[in-house]
Amino acid sequence: MADINLLPWREQLREEHKRQFIWAMLISTVFGLLAVFLIHLIIGSTITNQQTKNDFLQAQVDILDRQIKEIRNLQDEKQRLLARMAIIQELQSDRTFVVRLFDEMTELITNGIYLESIKREGDLITLTGKTESNSQISQFMRNISGSAWLTRPMLSEIKTINDDQQYKSDFKLQVNQKSSAAQLANTENKK
Repeated sequence: MADINLLPWREQLREEHKRQFIWAMLISTVFGLLAVFLIHLIIGSTITNQQTKNDFLQAQVDILDRQIKEIRNLQDEKQRLLARMAIIQELQSDRTFVVRLFDEMTELITNGIYLESIKREGDLITLTGKTESNSQISQFMRNISGSAWLTRPMLSEIKTINDDQQYKSDFKLQVNQKSSAAQLANTENKK
């Protein structure tokens, strides 16, 4: 029997399989790298698009924040202006108060009462003076109760003087100024 040497043929077949395997590995590697590169490009593009959207949204948020800040500044300015207007209105309404108070005092004060001082702190007016008798101070307080500008007379102090002068007692009387709305209503009713 003759021996047939099949080794070179098998060797060639093995070499052919190796080459095919290497080519398949190279092609797979190339396709794998190409796939990774494409995925990287797609993800990078998606990130860039999202970053662009985020930047746009942040710019819009910044615009809205500035507008909110401007609105708050305008509201603060409005409150300051309203406070100034209230002060001006109060000063305007109190401007003639002293004249009205003295005019009112001439109508309310009774004979036998001498006022030494009139002191005003807010709506509280403190009257100090002298009187000939307690009945005159009582009449003065009744007159104040019926006043259009003054209310709630309260005698806080009365001292008897022991000398032979015309005025027998020192007194301290506190009254409140009526609100501007009540004053205007009483003034309109008198007309």
